[in-house]
Amino acid sequence: MTRSNGRPGVSGAHSFEHLSPAECWRLLSEPAVGRLAVSGTDGMPDVFPLNVLAHDGALYARSAEGSKLSVIGEHPEAAVEVDGDDGEFRWSVVVRGTAIRLDMDVDAATDAEIEASGVLRLASVNPGGKPYVICVRPASISGRRIRIDKAGGSSAGAPTAGPVISSGRARPPRPIPHRPPPKV
Repeated sequence: MTRSNGRPGVSGAHSFEHLSPAECWRLLSEPAVGRLAVSGTDGMPDVFPLNVLAHDGALYARSAEGSKLSVIGEHPEAAVEVDGDDGEFRWSVVVRGTAIRLDMDVDAATDAEIEASGVLRLASVNPGGKPYVICVRPASISGRRIRIDKAGGSSAGAPTAGPVISSGRARPPRPIPHRPPPKV
């Protein structure tokens, strides 16, 4: 794990730690709510919340029929981001890779993978049925964390808009001209 130097432009005003892949997988060892980011069918980015579970170097989730499954069928490149808080640190882990749909009763190897992953026992926030399994096989994993200030915020203090370059140049914005609507 490496510590950023906290210089603006490198890590912003925050001093955070980059996490090793092993630490990222440790943080993902418990089931969590994450976000699946994909290229939508219209070419625009799309994000879906889902319950994820890490097992044997991959992430697993259950899904109902719908846009997630059709999108990964056409555009399997995906990222999953999971955030957490362990009382001392706030952290974020991003797994980038290929998302695939795994179907039961297709072959013994896939059935065994699904069963071993534990995804069938993964609780869902959504009470509807989720008969399909999504697996994200990672190409990369990265993460970072920032210490929580015991006063309730992050160790970096209150958020700022960035450094002031020249306070003499800062001016209030010009008002937007307003004209009443025409009378009918």
